[in-house]
Amino acid sequence: MALQQRERTDPQPSDLELRRTGRKLAAPGARFTGIGLIVLIAGLLLLFLTTGWAWVLGIVLIALSAPILGVGVSLLMGSGVAGWAARRRPFA
Repeated sequence: MALQQRERTDPQPSDLELRRTGRKLAAPGARFTGIGLIVLIAGLLLLFLTTGWAWVLGIVLIALSAPILGVGVSLLMGSGVAGWAARRRPFA
C-alpha cells in the first residue's frame, strides 16, 4: 500500500516583499560592517605600531571586531539572497 504524495502548496512571498526584506537587512548590515572595520583597523594599528599594554589592547580590539564583522557580513549576505530570490532565478 503506497502513500500518495501531495503537492506542496506553500505560499510564495511576493517580489516586493523580498526586495523590502533585502533592504531591511542591508542597512544594519552595512552599519555593523563599518563599525567592525573601524574597530579592526584601530586594533591592527595598535598591534603593529605600539609596544607594551597598547599592543595587548590591539589584540583585544581585533578579537572584539570579529563578531561584529560576522554579524554585518551575515546581514549583507542575507540581503543579497533576498534580492536574488526576488528576481526568481535559481540559486544553483
